[in-house]
Amino acid sequence: MSRCPAIGAECNYCHKKNHFISVCRKRKNKVKLIDDDQSDSQDLSEANTPSISSNECDVLFGFKMSDGKKVPKKCIKLNGVDVYVLIDSGSSLNIISEIYLEKMKIRPEIKKTKTKAFAFGQKSPLPFLGKCSLLVQSDSKFMTKDFHIVKGNKETLISYELSVELGILPQIQSVHKSVQSKDAYSGGLIEEYSQVFTGLGCLKDRKVKFHIDERVVPVAQPPRRVPFHVRAQVEKELKSLEEMDVIEKVIGLPTPWVSSLVAAPKPNAPHEVRVCVDMRKANTAIKTEKNVCPTADDIILTLNGATVFSRLDLYKAFHQIELDEAALVMTTFQTHIGLFRYKRLNFKVSAAPIIFQNELRQANQGLKGILNIADDIICFGKTHEEHNANLCALLQRLQDRNLTLNSIKCSFGQTKIKFYGYLFSESGISPDPDKVNAVKNMDRPKSIYSKSFISGSYQLFV
Repeated sequence: MSRCPAIGAECNYCHKKNHFISVCRKRKNKVKLIDDDQSDSQDLSEANTPSISSNECDVLFGFKMSDGKKVPKKCIKLNGVDVYVLIDSGSSLNIISEIYLEKMKIRPEIKKTKTKAFAFGQKSPLPFLGKCSLLVQSDSKFMTKDFHIVKGNKETLISYELSVELGILPQIQSVHKSVQSKDAYSGGLIEEYSQVFTGLGCLKDRKVKFHIDERVVPVAQPPRRVPFHVRAQVEKELKSLEEMDVIEKVIGLPTPWVSSLVAAPKPNAPHEVRVCVDMRKANTAIKTEKNVCPTADDIILTLNGATVFSRLDLYKAFHQIELDEAALVMTTFQTHIGLFRYKRLNFKVSAAPIIFQNELRQANQGLKGILNIADDIICFGKTHEEHNANLCALLQRLQDRNLTLNSIKCSFGQTKIKFYGYLFSESGISPDPDKVNAVKNMDRPKSIYSKSFISGSYQLFV
């Protein structure tokens, strides 16, 4: 028997003994794997050709049974049913097994779908029975999402988008030319409307008046003593308000109403004080106007469908509304350096919030994509183009009305925003997580009434 010529020879591919490269199994397996990958890529490419462009095409990366291995799962509620879902950060759609639909007390409406979805490495799309809209509930959030239905006992899977919205996965920041940061806006709109972000404004050609009940007897309150160690700070604040034309000294004028000054330290600036006026006596003579404020339902309906948001904060909002001569008499207050009175709307006037809300609504009347509660103005749009057009119109209107904003507290081009106790985004509405945590972390009940209240409140978020 002749001796094999490969004995003792070294393969030039894998560098192992006793075979040549022409018969190397490792090399052949590698070549076969490359051929299979190219074939799969071609099949997937064909699935995305214009011939099926009328259908949606999605990809799934984690659509497999776990085979006993640990995979990232999370228990959530789908239409009230507890479901352990697989977290697929590479999936672009949500999948649910038909067996879970049978467990739901209220069966969702199943709609036809033309969506084509390919599991990773597969040539044929998954056979969908249809799609349905389900209520998704996690520990602190709830929303409505579309799920595609698969036959049999398969893994229920949620996409990357839903995982981020539920707070399960962190959001990956990607570069997108249509998403504009505050810096991007500061280089454009903020510079273009620099007047709107400078100093304290004053609503143009408008002075508001108070409705006074003449039957109430005027009261001159005795002064409150200002502690010696904060007098310099109080004087500094009064001088600043006088320079901004918010207050003026009262010399040689009748003062039937006199309120007392209250100096309170600022929580975030212990070396500064906030000058307040105790208007309780004067407020008994000031009649409050009637006003219908937007409700939570009104806000939800208005922001429905919006995907881009900006929050604008008016600088010292009430102080941008000027008072007429008759109203000045009601705002007189006494300090250790004499009498002053407000020329602008005062924060402690009982009718001030309603007056301000009415004035700001009238100033912005006719603008699209605008909503305001007190000094917060929300600008929104269904697209970036629509949002930017609404924002430009709003800034132009504020400039025409001589109103100014606090640029530090403004935020622009956000994909989600907290407002009125809710979190609004392109995915819908959910409770503000901070409000939810506040309810969950309430002190232990000390009476049967507080226990009942806390228990009922907690059930809203679990």
